[in-house]
Amino acid sequence: MATKLHAPRPRPHLVHRPRLLQRLQQGREGALTVLSAPAGFGKSTLLGDWLSSCAIPAAWLALEPQDDDPARLRGRDDLLELRAADLRFTDEETTTYLVEVMGLPLSAEQSGLLQARTEGWITGLHLAALSLHNHDDPAGFITAFSGSHRYVVEYLLEEVLSRQSEAIQDFLLQTSLLERLSAPLCDAMRCGAGPGWQPGLAGFPGAGQLVPGGA
Repeated sequence: MATKLHAPRPRPHLVHRPRLLQRLQQGREGALTVLSAPAGFGKSTLLGDWLSSCAIPAAWLALEPQDDDPARLRGRDDLLELRAADLRFTDEETTTYLVEVMGLPLSAEQSGLLQARTEGWITGLHLAALSLHNHDDPAGFITAFSGSHRYVVEYLLEEVLSRQSEAIQDFLLQTSLLERLSAPLCDAMRCGAGPGWQPGLAGFPGAGQLVPGGA
């Protein structure tokens, strides 16, 4: 329940997206704003950034799929909708994320290839960046990734997970069924193994959001 009622912690490295923040701000003039996209498109990150930047009173509730579609408001032009197409990273946002946030020495052409192959999906870009950080041949990776490989997610996950320790791979496998992660839930999924997994995840990106007191 806590994960449904509390906004996620701000990420330490964030690409601010003024074009979307402005649209969210304009949406306050209407009755309802709908932000809808598949997993990994940065919905919660965008909302959290907007709420922190505009400093308005807000309550956080994570809705489930069975919640009603607000179709009635569409006919009155009283509804702002942001969908996956809006949330996709542009070429400029992709370059900012890969070069400035992730610190990768990529050319504009290389960033553009990654943006095109992931179709601006931030989770795909993040997985690609993680792989590039420790890759012996970054240019070769980008060429192969932007070429004929059909299953982008499988390709990236294999690249990233194969470089993790056995402890991290074991943790990710045992908690993969959870829709939301928290330290108590992760402990329960690991059959009462206790918080021994936490030190092993210290170097894994995003682990601070699971470990109590993490940044």
